[in-house]
Amino acid sequence: MEESVSGLGERIKRVRLEQGLTLRALAARARVSAGTVQKIEAGRLVPSVEVFMKISKALRRRASYFLGDEDGSVEVRVIRRGERKSLHAGARIRIENIAETLREPRMEAYMVAVPPRARSGRPLGFSGELLFFCNKGSVDFLVRG
Repeated sequence: MEESVSGLGERIKRVRLEQGLTLRALAARARVSAGTVQKIEAGRLVPSVEVFMKISKALRRRASYFLGDEDGSVEVRVIRRGERKSLHAGARIRIENIAETLREPRMEAYMVAVPPRARSGRPLGFSGELLFFCNKGSVDFLVRG
């Protein structure tokens, strides 16, 4: 863990600069002080979990991205069929996570099995984006009525 923390500030700074954000802009987005961000980037402050999560969210990255490999080479791990855990939604709908450790937290990958004429039940609430690929049959969506 110490290795991950030692490069934390550098990773945060790199992503901030890639996104063209100033210290103040990141601080405002994360709702922390610019001085706090500056100290974290300089390696003079290890952030609390709360501050770290705010910064991760403001930079639109998973917390694990900043604590992972230095080179960031592992962005996605595909979960093979035999390794997937199933989550059931509604009467007969099965949801399986098919990838993890995605770089951008706004999109995740799931395999959803929906039997003919099944309904999702109550409306699904989520933040982010969805991508649907229908492997067989057809799917109808009702969005906002």
